[in-house]
Amino acid sequence: MPRSSPLVSPLARGTFDSASRDEVAAYQLNALREYVQFIARSSAYWREKFRRAGVIPADIRTLDDFRRLPTTDKAEQAQILDTAGEQEFGGLLARPLAEIKGEGAVIWRTTGTTGRQRSFITSTAEFERTSAANAARVLAMGGVHRGETFGILAPVNFWVAGLSFHLACRMMSVTPLLLGPPFDTLAKLEILREYRPEGVFLTPTFAFRVVEGAREQRIDLTGLGTRVVILGGEVTTAECRRTVHQAWRPADGVRDAGGLSETMGFLFCDCEAEDGMHVFEDRAHADVMQSDNPSVAVDSSEVGELVITAFMQREMISAFRFRTNDLVRASDERCRCGRSYRRLYFVGRKDDMRTVGGVNVFPGSVEAVIRNQDSLSGEFRLATSPRHEFLRLRAEASPEVQPASYAALAARLNQQLRIALGINVRIEIVPFASMPRFEGKARRWEEF
Repeated sequence: MPRSSPLVSPLARGTFDSASRDEVAAYQLNALREYVQFIARSSAYWREKFRRAGVIPADIRTLDDFRRLPTTDKAEQAQILDTAGEQEFGGLLARPLAEIKGEGAVIWRTTGTTGRQRSFITSTAEFERTSAANAARVLAMGGVHRGETFGILAPVNFWVAGLSFHLACRMMSVTPLLLGPPFDTLAKLEILREYRPEGVFLTPTFAFRVVEGAREQRIDLTGLGTRVVILGGEVTTAECRRTVHQAWRPADGVRDAGGLSETMGFLFCDCEAEDGMHVFEDRAHADVMQSDNPSVAVDSSEVGELVITAFMQREMISAFRFRTNDLVRASDERCRCGRSYRRLYFVGRKDDMRTVGGVNVFPGSVEAVIRNQDSLSGEFRLATSPRHEFLRLRAEASPEVQPASYAALAARLNQQLRIALGINVRIEIVPFASMPRFEGKARRWEEF
């Protein structure tokens, strides 16, 4: 766990951090009212969407008024981008495309985890002001300083997270180590051992792979000098955080950072307390809404769908009342670190959830059980029966486990999953190294 020290980092502080919740609400309401009027003037897509919904921007006077405005989501934006052609960007642009390109542009794409990749574009100046600045805040909250080195164990091509961290390092006079493709896990470990970066960024899934690879190569991760490990790109489970703490022992802890392609990257990050991700509320508004009615907020601490408005976007308006598909709960209580930013606790993604025998199942719930088994490597795949009456699981054994023990291991694992999930699981144990590893985001559901 992080070293014991005051949970206050001057590098990560701004005048907004200690504002009261009433001050935050007043600031956001003013910002959102102005933003509604801006996008109504500037974006053909949103102007038409407002017209069909009968929205008069000047009538938005309260946050409840704002919550009744139309939403968008990944599927809707995919449809308009496919229909209009991605070079036209479906009316989402608030500036002529020629102007944006004339200033030098940055292009990034969705990861394609849940469908075909789609493109986004903004000027370099806008990207630096938003995405890179937000990534710099993540680095500062993690305690990365000027003159240090930061390893980016992720693609720095079309992935907004990698691009953002790369530019953020330049802005902060931090040396970036670009450790995406073509480097494999072993090559990345060797480079980390050679350059000893003070901080690293990688996905939770790849963090497990790095720990596994280090064990195979007898590399002591605690000897690399890494002070902070920043995870992002997918939900970080408690088991992943614990594994990284135990393997790396980073003095400044393990941080979880979140965002989306549509929001231009990071908009939330946890702090020294490691107790929920703080929303950057001076740059975005985060609502937790009823999944079946995105106009109604859930009660405090209840689970709902995260709806984001990134009101710093001024060129491509892809994150206005954007339904993220993430299920979260929120807390507005002041954090132990002193910040008053709203905190988010991620439960899972709606598109990762399957209802099996009347029970909602997330891969993270299964992983929580699997990662606690010394007899399993941690790799697994899930599937449901055609009528969703039972769950099927393939789990990979640890290298020392012999095939003769697979049946007993499956029976023991089924008993523990039945306690955790409330359902029976049909389990197949497979030999170590028989499942491909993920170096980006994991895809746990498949057809058997």
